[in-house]
Amino acid sequence: MAYYSNKEIASVVEPNSITLANNPNFVVFSSKGNKDRDQKMRAVIEIKETAFGADFDGSQTAIDKLEILAQELLYLEITGSNSSIDTYSFQGTYDRIKVDSKTFYVAREGEMLDGNVLSKDEALAITASNLKECFMQNPFFKNNFEITIFDLEVNENVVKPGHQIEILSKGTGSLYDFSIEHGKRHVSGKVPDHIIRVDITGFTDEMIELDIVSYFYTLPITGTIVSPTLKGAFFDEKVDQKKVIVVYRPQETGLSWDECNQKTLASLAVFLSNYFPFFQIFNVVLNTKKGYIELSYGEFAEAFFPYEVSFSSDFGLFSKLPEDEHSFITSSVSVSSSSDTIDYGTGEYQIELDVYTDHEVLPGSKDSLNYMGKYLTTLSKSYFGKPLWFDLSTLLSKKVNYSPTFLSELELEPEEEEFQLWSNAETMTNYRFIAKRTDGKINQPFYYSSPLYILNGYDYTLNPSTLGVDDTGNSYTIDFSQDFYMREFTKIKPLTNRFTRTHIKGQKQYFNFIHNYQWTTLRVGGTDNLVPSLGLRYKLYTQMGGFIGEYTSKGQEESNFSQVNTGLLQLDQFLPIYNGKTVGRIDVYLCRWHKSTFLGLNESEVIISTPLSFRILPEDINEVNDFAFLNRLGGWDTMNFGGGFSSEFKTAGSTIYKTLQPDPNLRTEIESVAMKSVQEQKVVQTSPITSDIVDWLREMSASRAVYELKTKRYIIVDDMTLKYNTTDDLYQVEMKYHYTDTYNTQIK
Repeated sequence: MAYYSNKEIASVVEPNSITLANNPNFVVFSSKGNKDRDQKMRAVIEIKETAFGADFDGSQTAIDKLEILAQELLYLEITGSNSSIDTYSFQGTYDRIKVDSKTFYVAREGEMLDGNVLSKDEALAITASNLKECFMQNPFFKNNFEITIFDLEVNENVVKPGHQIEILSKGTGSLYDFSIEHGKRHVSGKVPDHIIRVDITGFTDEMIELDIVSYFYTLPITGTIVSPTLKGAFFDEKVDQKKVIVVYRPQETGLSWDECNQKTLASLAVFLSNYFPFFQIFNVVLNTKKGYIELSYGEFAEAFFPYEVSFSSDFGLFSKLPEDEHSFITSSVSVSSSSDTIDYGTGEYQIELDVYTDHEVLPGSKDSLNYMGKYLTTLSKSYFGKPLWFDLSTLLSKKVNYSPTFLSELELEPEEEEFQLWSNAETMTNYRFIAKRTDGKINQPFYYSSPLYILNGYDYTLNPSTLGVDDTGNSYTIDFSQDFYMREFTKIKPLTNRFTRTHIKGQKQYFNFIHNYQWTTLRVGGTDNLVPSLGLRYKLYTQMGGFIGEYTSKGQEESNFSQVNTGLLQLDQFLPIYNGKTVGRIDVYLCRWHKSTFLGLNESEVIISTPLSFRILPEDINEVNDFAFLNRLGGWDTMNFGGGFSSEFKTAGSTIYKTLQPDPNLRTEIESVAMKSVQEQKVVQTSPITSDIVDWLREMSASRAVYELKTKRYIIVDDMTLKYNTTDDLYQVEMKYHYTDTYNTQIK
């Protein structure tokens, strides 16, 4: 069984416990949240004003003023609440040449466009449309948001373009959340606690007559409110910076506006540092790199408690700006929320699988997390709100192998001590994994898989796994913890697709099965049979189906079996006569028993598998030339090609001519062999067979391991040809093959 350390993170579609190596085996992770409750992020931006000041006279000076104003007041800065979102800024311009992906064109009321004088609504709509275009050129907004402009419905028949932009996220979660700042402040507002920041953007001629900075504080003893006024003067070499704030402009200094603003800010810092009693309350720090002044409490600040300080300013291009700085652009934002339990909609998380092999847990035995196995690798995928999957067979299929040890039994006699009825096919490998959620900093394990297994088999890629319980209630894998003495239980199927076969005396036949080992008790001292035993039960019948008798092989304890086992069948010992009757059919079953004096058990033999059935053919009219191959389920099957045998032997070579020497004779080499190549191919045929056997032989042609049993040599199947006899609906299969250790083909 699988384990969850946190069931609230993800729903898991678990992989099949046993699957074929070349077929996919998916584990799928998905959110446990209800998407119907998710709320999309929504923001509305409204352009409220594009024309500033009524004194626009068309002069270059006025144009410059408007341009700077458009860049400063029609300004947006969008910052994501998620670390994966950058900060994006957009600003307005009256100059069409300056329009780009971050700068939008600002239209003004009264402006001529295509021969028409723009109304205020038309100017606002054009500006909003140009801002929308900037959003559409930004990959973040284009890919993740639906951006529309609300129309202004004047009446039932007339609809005018609007100037409200709606930004609606395509998904949910903090991945889409952002905040909007617009219309730059020129001086920071009231900060009575500890730090005040002051910044400057520019000046005009009208400002010399106005208060540049005013502040007030309350005296603690008298309660008198003091509100001094600080005056400024335009740059003059004779101006004393300690007595007045010097305002620098390009026309007097030849400097740029940015340089002038920096110098003006520095002048303000000098003045404040010398102004009584200001310098007794505050420390004045000029941050030239970021362009503002920081005011923090000084050493005598406590003497003035309680007090309140605030700053106001008309720093800007015009003498009178609207009181509401945000009246040019307004915005409203509703953040999104996500019920996604994996990443909360942030898009910042990955699912990682730590994969382990050789966990030493046999199929069916009690699982334990004390030993995960040997670490193999880590797989990872980023999660983006949709189910995320891993195909585990792709990684592990290269690790599974096979063993031809079953061939060695052909060299031994059953009475020899080394003879083993069962051998380990070694066609199964095991693995398991730990699933973790990670944001790159913290790894949070939440799912531990059950032990998983891969068989060295093959099937059509899209075919579902057929190793589980079938329609008859039987399975290639079996739970040995069930009670086999109940009326009904799940039986194990031999590891093959061909359950009915023919047999000729002298053939080798095998019984393969997956062993789901259940017992973990170890043998102690001389106690007997602590573990149940498994063996083969043979049931014999006549050609007409009459029952002759049955026989159980010696067997061995369950603990001695491997994961995939290949047993050599002893069919020939019953042929041709058993109990005085000619044997026509033999059914072979896997059976189980447990007789233990120490444990006080006397469980009789019980058949726990479906049969592998063999129809006996007469040996005097059939030849034996059988081949063993690794079937598509990871077991060893055999097929007899007794219908004929031939060998094709081809040679090719190149020669050279030698110079004739004096005194030649008949043994003299004039033309001799320079290189010789030899090709040998064997050709065998089956006896007439039915169409269902032909279908089964596809497995042999596709198998990666085929052995010629009379020589025990590994062969390569080159070709299989089908011949059809319409008279009796029988087929004959011809197979061409060659040995991998053929003649040395390079003779020089």
